Formats: sequence, C-alpha cells, structure tokens
Amino acid sequence: MEIPLLSENDVLAKLKENQAMRETDERGHSVFDTAMVVHGQMYQLEQHLDRLLTSADKTQIDWKKSGLSKEKFRQAVFAVARATKHENQGLRFWLGAGPGGFGISPKECPRASFYCVATELKRMPEDKYTHGIKVVTSTIAMKPSHFANAKTTNYLPNVMLVMEAEAQASWQGVWVDENGNVAELGTANIGFILEKGSQTLSVPSFRRTLAGISVKRIMYIAEHHLGMKVEQRDISLSEAKQASEAFAFGGPYLTLPIVLWDSDIIGDGKVGPVARTLYEAQLRDWKDAWGDDGHLEPLRK
Repeated sequence: MEIPLLSENDVLAKLKENQAMRETDERGHSVFDTAMVVHGQMYQLEQHLDRLLTSADKTQIDWKKSGLSKEKFRQAVFAVARATKHENQGLRFWLGAGPGGFGISPKECPRASFYCVATELKRMPEDKYTHGIKVVTSTIAMKPSHFANAKTTNYLPNVMLVMEAEAQASWQGVWVDENGNVAELGTANIGFILEKGSQTLSVPSFRRTLAGISVKRIMYIAEHHLGMKVEQRDISLSEAKQASEAFAFGGPYLTLPIVLWDSDIIGDGKVGPVARTLYEAQLRDWKDAWGDDGHLEPLRK
C-alpha cells in the first residue's frame, strides 16, 4: 500500500466524502505522534515513529496487514515536510484502524489509515523562559496506565486538565496519582532539581505517564554531555513543591521553568540556573544534536 501525497483540494474533497473523519475519529481507535523540522533538519523522527508503532500495537491497530511499514511512514512524513518548503515546521501524524461504517468494531475496517499534516512550529513566548510559568494540581482523573502509556487520540482528559488550569490563570495542570506522586502535565513531562545546588535531574517514573521523547533526550544530554546525574523515581507532591527548580519538557516547549505551583513558590520564585542550562542545551541539540547520531536528518539532500 502506497501513501499518497495530497494537496489541500484533495483533502477537502475527502472531508466532503466524510472519509477522513470515518477513518480516524469515528470510534477513537487511532494513535498519533509528532515531529519537528528545525533549521532545515528533521528532528528525532525515528524515535517518534517507534513510539507511534508501539502505541498502535498497544491499542491493537493491525497496521501491518495493510502492507504499511515504518519506512513507508517515514517516507510519507518526509514528503509532506518537503512539500511545505519551510525550514521550521511541526508535523503531526495519525495511524488509525481504517475506514468503515459508524459501528464500534474495527472488524469492518478493511485496512489501516495513515495521515500526516505539516503545521506551523509554534514556540513559547520568550518571557516564559525568562520569568517562568504557573501550574496547578489537577483534579481531572488520570488515565489508567495502559492508556497513559500509549499516545492515543483520546485527549479529552488532557483538554479538561488545560481548561481547568486556564480558568486559574495557569499554563497547565499537573496530574498526581492515587498514591500522591507527581505524574505529568497535559502535554509535557515534568522534572526537578530537588535540592538547592544539586546537579541531579529527578524525573517521575513513566509507570503512569507517556514516556516523553523530549524528556528522555534531555535526560541523556544532562547525563552524557552536561555531567549531571539523572534519576527516575516516585516524587510526592509535597517533595515536588519543595524543589529548588521544576521544569516542564515537551516537543517545541524546550525547558519551561515552573516558578509557581498552586499558591506555592518553587525555589526562590525565579528561573534557576539549571533551567537555563537545559534550555541552552536543547537549543544546541536542535542544531547539531551534540554530535550524537540518529537525531537529525537533513530535510533536503
């Protein structure tokens, strides 16, 4: 099965036929992932495709029966990115159970479906990095581990988490599990410097969260290029709020310093030195990947 490159008019025609909606969204039986092009280079596409296929397997989307493959997905993403002619762009791709009627069983789907869309690469305003962000503890129920560990299109809890936070003049909410341990934000992982002057980056376990590509990369950079120590473990809400520094990591956000959590000030309420170090390390990663293989590919050869 070949994956066609569609023009805007082609997409509109399919939407009129209701095919695109039926293939991915009618029963929510689909997964998605994202990637970026920065400075004319594809950034960490392989890692995002691997997670896409892991999510598809977790949700029993039988994409292999359709003659699809990771390499075909990769070629399709590159084709879309090249067609835009932009040096910086966001990419989002969906893998669904496929077209069918409006029933709930995927048995009526003859083949899996794959879509990729290029979007503007939206960066956070610079003042978020110089002044920090506010978050709140969310009251929205967390997803069970099986669904939290897969990147599905069921983002209703995430949407409600963000709405709840915005109603309190905050960027996003933070989920805390039933044992009182910090989990993640709606679209970002979280990390900490728990003690003042420490060089240990502490990140909650991925047991109840999505294993973020961005946070895994910054953990690697911190340990292998910045000389920091890295740990993953349970971190209670009270311990998190007493941290010297706290950060949100995710996609184009880079390292977002958290300076206020509910009504509690994190550290001294200012952006700390580690936040700036990690931010600058990620900016470099977008340019040369610190010399590491497998993270950057030229968009055009």
